[in-house]
Amino acid sequence: MILQETCRVVSHRLRGFDSAEVSPKGVVNALNAGVKGIEFDTRITADGQIVINHDACIYKGGKPICSQTLISSQAEAVTIRGSRLMLLEDLLEQVAVYKEAGPILYIDIKENGYEDIILAEIQKHQLLNRVVIVSWLPEVLFRLNDLSGGTLPLCFSHHAVSNKFTSVTMKYRAIWGSRFSPRLRVLQDRYNTGIPPRDRKTYGEDTEHIVTNGVKGDLAEVISNSKGAVCIYWRQMTENIRDYYRNLGIRTVVYSIDKPGKLNAFLQKFDTTIVLTNNHQLCSLKAVETS
Repeated sequence: MILQETCRVVSHRLRGFDSAEVSPKGVVNALNAGVKGIEFDTRITADGQIVINHDACIYKGGKPICSQTLISSQAEAVTIRGSRLMLLEDLLEQVAVYKEAGPILYIDIKENGYEDIILAEIQKHQLLNRVVIVSWLPEVLFRLNDLSGGTLPLCFSHHAVSNKFTSVTMKYRAIWGSRFSPRLRVLQDRYNTGIPPRDRKTYGEDTEHIVTNGVKGDLAEVISNSKGAVCIYWRQMTENIRDYYRNLGIRTVVYSIDKPGKLNAFLQKFDTTIVLTNNHQLCSLKAVETS
């Protein structure tokens, strides 16, 4: 299975491979450097085109991408950033030529309702065996699991609460997060455990989840059955969390370890965890082979 492969250091948004995040040039540079894993985020335009962008808007305070056509969002991106948004189909086309030698793609789906379009693009480029589906939204994972017949590994992103410190900081984020970022909604354990998965609804363009003592119930079951993973911030990782998920047959993925010393120490301590890094030098072929 994909997550059992040796790649443990993954490029987070192709940062460092070009001046813009996730650009055609960045993809080429990453592949030439021997990168074996790429993570990126998808958004959908008002006219149904899937673009690669982390935030809901192209710039802070701007219109959400989901409320703009592809033409208008591309024009805005060129004006603000000096470069166009990359389309999902273009990235998949670049990667598909490498076939089995290509990187593992961690596709982070930020909004729900267009899972069928994403799956069709993956199938079109014959990359089902090179993709991990990532999302902060349980409904996205359930939907793609149904559509794919359970063939895609699923990865649930969340904030992990495992001690008093993280409990306090996450409560603060849940209360104040939306005040600093109006489009952000932070959902807590009651949402994740108390609502049947197919009755859940998208909660704005940006949704985060707080989970105490590990994912449980139907969500944990579908992740485990897919031979998937969970994704958390690296400082939230503990041995208890690792062991909890290991016992369920679920891998752990962490993000934003960017210094070589911290990366090496972390990989030695957490020997099965996959790391998403913003440091392009840490996910070169040499780094992957020695991790």
